[in-house]
Amino acid sequence: MIRLLCIFIGGLLACLPGTVSGSALVTQESTSFEIVGVDNRSVAYVSELAEIVVTQCNRYLGHRDVYFPQRVLIALRPKENVNFEGKYQLSVRDQGFVRLDFHWSQELSLEETCFAITQAYLTRYAIYQYGPDAPSKMRAWPIHALTLEAYLHLRPAHLIGVLQTSSERGAIDIRSLLETKFKQGMSSDFSEESYFLLSALRQSISNRKTVQSVVERSLAGYSAIEAIEQSAMGPDPIAEPMTLDSWWQSQRDAIVSIDYDLFERMSDSRKWIVSMTQFDAYREEGGELKNIGDIWALREDPAFRAVIQARYELIKLRMEIVNPAYFNAARSLGALYETALDESTASHRFMHALVNYLGDLEDAKQLEMTTMSLLEDLK
Repeated sequence: MIRLLCIFIGGLLACLPGTVSGSALVTQESTSFEIVGVDNRSVAYVSELAEIVVTQCNRYLGHRDVYFPQRVLIALRPKENVNFEGKYQLSVRDQGFVRLDFHWSQELSLEETCFAITQAYLTRYAIYQYGPDAPSKMRAWPIHALTLEAYLHLRPAHLIGVLQTSSERGAIDIRSLLETKFKQGMSSDFSEESYFLLSALRQSISNRKTVQSVVERSLAGYSAIEAIEQSAMGPDPIAEPMTLDSWWQSQRDAIVSIDYDLFERMSDSRKWIVSMTQFDAYREEGGELKNIGDIWALREDPAFRAVIQARYELIKLRMEIVNPAYFNAARSLGALYETALDESTASHRFMHALVNYLGDLEDAKQLEMTTMSLLEDLK
């Protein structure tokens, strides 16, 4: 397998003229992906984004912690090295090897990037679980739903626009939504309705494994209609009999009419901020970093700078959803990373930024503890 991957990346290297003229090919590995490009910043950013996509997808997959025999290869191609139409190309090779080529430019949106990565990951997952013919049988809705799930995780304010436009149009027929096979170029309406379907399943079915089984059936290329009728619409001796169509319409109407709170819980913000200061992948690749204070000593390492830059960009994306109690801590962490990335920064400025972050984080934790204690006393 290692030899096969080396040959494949070697072929990619030969296709990138910039590498011939002296630019080094940059690679980064994770559990599910091998990211290849010509600059550290882009590779690190896509690697971080891919991990977010995998985390969101795995919540709805029945077989977690899957270690593919071959990672999905993602190639970030500059304009002069693109030999395909469109913004990206997904291909499946022998032995289930999945490759995703991006035309890497500013025209590629965050949502398009999430969609392509989700498609690549679920394609590899389906091949691994259900065989080489699985991609041609996969239903479309899980790919679209999980893409929007990952995208809204990063851009939650986008949900407001989705709800507004969706409330003004009719629902897509539930059978069409469930039975349509995946193909390129499907409408944004289909993506949004797929997301609503996933939300409806999550709200109607209390058992997470049952929700996972519905998603799994669709990825395997089977109809999930009967499974939904038996689980989401199970017999209720009190409720009026309900058809699949009436269930879908009532669930969708309820979803698009909800006034969503865009701020996440304090505990979620705390855990996310802490995750933004963990560098396990960097350590696994041989990097030495004992704690966040070591950032200063590593700030000139190109690979580490790329990781910090990627974290900084993700922090900016997430700020709109951070719980107000942890807003200052998140902003201080972003300022700390920005300070580390500034080559003109003096050491005392970095230490000042570090102290500010640690102080804001402790203040937020104390506020969370006090608030939760007061709420507990009110029960």
